[in-house]
Amino acid sequence: GGARLCRLLEVLEVASAPSGGAAALRLTPSLRLPAVNRTSKLKNVEIALRAMEAAGAPLLRHPPDLHGCAKLLIEGHCEATLELLWSLICHVALPRLAPVGIVLDEARRARRTANTDFAP
Repeated sequence: GGARLCRLLEVLEVASAPSGGAAALRLTPSLRLPAVNRTSKLKNVEIALRAMEAAGAPLLRHPPDLHGCAKLLIEGHCEATLELLWSLICHVALPRLAPVGIVLDEARRARRTANTDFAP
């Protein structure tokens, strides 16, 4: 649920912090734990979704609003959950693991090397 998403965001933020320092992202202290009712679960998922938006990950396409997205997630919609996780991976995790500029530089270098190695 929301607590797991918040923790995942915190871990991703710490992993991408320069020189292994602790990140400023602290979501878990603001969660309602244990989340035993629907209201607490909605609040926790909404906290995670706000943090995801702030990190640059778009929310679900349908519904595009935060509350509707949170409702789908706590109701256990598999497609919505997978879409959200892929959004997190593509827009938050991957750019931090392999920055686009570095990947493009390496691709150019590989093309140049391939062109010079196999020139007639």
